[in-house]
Amino acid sequence: MQISEMQRNVGIEGMSFEGQIISVSNRKTGSGQYGPYSFQNILLADGDAKISASIRNRDEITSDMKGKWFSFSSTPDKNGKNKGVRIEEDKWKDKETGEEHSKIQVVITPSAKMSEIKEKEGTEKPKPSATKSAEKKTEMSKADWELKDLRVARMAAIKDEGFFVQATSVVTAALVNQGIVGVEADKLEAVMERIHTQLKKLGEIDRKEFTDYVWGSEKEVK
Repeated sequence: MQISEMQRNVGIEGMSFEGQIISVSNRKTGSGQYGPYSFQNILLADGDAKISASIRNRDEITSDMKGKWFSFSSTPDKNGKNKGVRIEEDKWKDKETGEEHSKIQVVITPSAKMSEIKEKEGTEKPKPSATKSAEKKTEMSKADWELKDLRVARMAAIKDEGFFVQATSVVTAALVNQGIVGVEADKLEAVMERIHTQLKKLGEIDRKEFTDYVWGSEKEVK
């Protein structure tokens, strides 16, 4: 059950709910015909919804528990009926004026199970901000952008060269095969050989040479 629903569910017993401890009053103790007793009032909240809770015959809710979230769950008694958490209307009369008062509260007895919910406590810790030195590393100067543009242009040039050689090979073969272009067999073979040689060279560029060509030297960028 949600705290926001408790005001319209007076008399219900055996439910469970969660709430954040907002304020804590002093725990009072005494002794009566049934033996020792204790009670303590606290204020619980879940978002904007709040409700007073009467903690009866349980350990003290200390001030260092304020701000923390807890779950309050009823447990079955020997007859299988859930006990420990109930909603009631507390009524009293002002001793001086005789005026009657009432409030809706949730009563939590020893039968209830109370557990802290750590994952709801506080807010997410802010991530440490980047240091100035780290920020500088991510910034790109004009020279950095020029160097990047140069490298991209070199990569494009290499790709364009490969496409050009391959396209020339395909187009030449197609034109000859269809009789559109007349080339003697020995000359055609020489043309194709030169094209294939270029393709082979393009595929066998030394890795270091290729790296140097693509990445170049930062000294080239002024």
